[in-house]
Amino acid sequence: MNRRDILNCLSLNNDDVKARIDELEKCGVTDEKICADIIQSEIKSGKLAVPPQKIKCEMLDKVNFMCRKYMDRMVRFELEYDFFVDEYAFKMAVIGLLEKAHIFRSKIVYNPISPYWKPVAYNINDVVSISKEEATETRKEAFFSQEIPSDSNVQLKIHLFYDAGKTTICYLVNHMCVDGSGAMDFIEDLCRNYSEFLQKNISPVKYSQGPRDFEQIYADMDKQTQQKAKSLFANPTAKNKNTFPYHPKSADDKTVLTRKIIKREIFQPALQTAKSLGCTGNDLCIAAYMSAYKSITGLDNNSGLGVTTAIDLRRYIKFPKRLGYTNAVSFANCSVDRVGTDIKETLKSVAVASSKIKSDRFMGLYGMPLLNIAYKSMIYLQAENVIRLFYNNPSLSVSNLGVVKKERFAMDNNMPVGFYCSGAAKCKPCAVATIASFEGDLCISINFFGTEKDREIISGFYDEIENALIELVK
Repeated sequence: MNRRDILNCLSLNNDDVKARIDELEKCGVTDEKICADIIQSEIKSGKLAVPPQKIKCEMLDKVNFMCRKYMDRMVRFELEYDFFVDEYAFKMAVIGLLEKAHIFRSKIVYNPISPYWKPVAYNINDVVSISKEEATETRKEAFFSQEIPSDSNVQLKIHLFYDAGKTTICYLVNHMCVDGSGAMDFIEDLCRNYSEFLQKNISPVKYSQGPRDFEQIYADMDKQTQQKAKSLFANPTAKNKNTFPYHPKSADDKTVLTRKIIKREIFQPALQTAKSLGCTGNDLCIAAYMSAYKSITGLDNNSGLGVTTAIDLRRYIKFPKRLGYTNAVSFANCSVDRVGTDIKETLKSVAVASSKIKSDRFMGLYGMPLLNIAYKSMIYLQAENVIRLFYNNPSLSVSNLGVVKKERFAMDNNMPVGFYCSGAAKCKPCAVATIASFEGDLCISINFFGTEKDREIISGFYDEIENALIELVK
């Protein structure tokens, strides 16, 4: 880059600006206009001369950090396109993201009193890698099996596979930074910035810089509701203690990533049948999960069963887009007293149980104030040890991201033709099914630390989920 051209464009010539130009060049910026626009946006916000030395580690960041004992803390997304993504434009869009959302270019500084995020130097090649080869399942799994260390200089890694006129983009991000919804938010913004840069030569600087703290969940509540919500210290535990039937833990356990696509020809008729019975898509997914569990374990029809389901707490925020990229998820247990003789009976029981959960105006907020007090009243090391004593890592769980609209991830007017999402790899006996619907198909993923024999168990479990959906329509 030509520093003189940038300084002339900014009509500035001071040491702070010169240092910032040098820093952006080291990151990988090669375009004078992009460099100038990033700096200009920082000058307008008053943040050029005072870059953050520390970023607060928020409550749910700490919870996910604690969970390093139980999972690999990675969130995984994959999008496939029928065109070649412009490598240069994509890298510039990613730099824009990292320069606006510093959480992705920070490392965790572990401090027994209070850990925090520290923004550090990076180069775009630390984040984005490229290969000109087919995006086979083996190659994608090799990328997705990585675990980004919390003290890495970047908390986001992206790989682009170029082959036969297609681009497959794989996103791997630390769960401490974002949950599934937060990840989709930044990917959507990345796609939009990429498109505007190519189509209108607008520099990729339009990313969320909103707050990440958990207090935002309560911000739009009236005073009385807020006081009640902040007093919900007890979190009811699941009545049923069923576990997933993996093989016993062994020294051979490693990261195993699994996925299943149930085609729309099967899923959509089952969904319509569920809706005709007054049930939701989430009810259907939980019921199919329960039915499959009953099939592979031989659970008695009269036995109770509970499945934990993820709750996106952004529901309590009037304008969720004002948030930064963050975690805002909690969990509730959907329990049935009798799993039933068939999928239809299971579905009806699930619908009743989930209706009770949804009718609670504080759904998902239970136990959160206790977590908050623990982290605020104790040093971090104490809080982590105390919380771990009471932490319930659910064995059976469904995390449903809902219907994924392909328009959100259009790149230069090209819609994605393939989609995959996946959560953290969990330690046995946890079997968390990350679920989403894309173009009518049902995408399911369960990741864990285990062996190929365990993979076979999950494969059979997927088959039983599909069989349950088929049975419902009969």
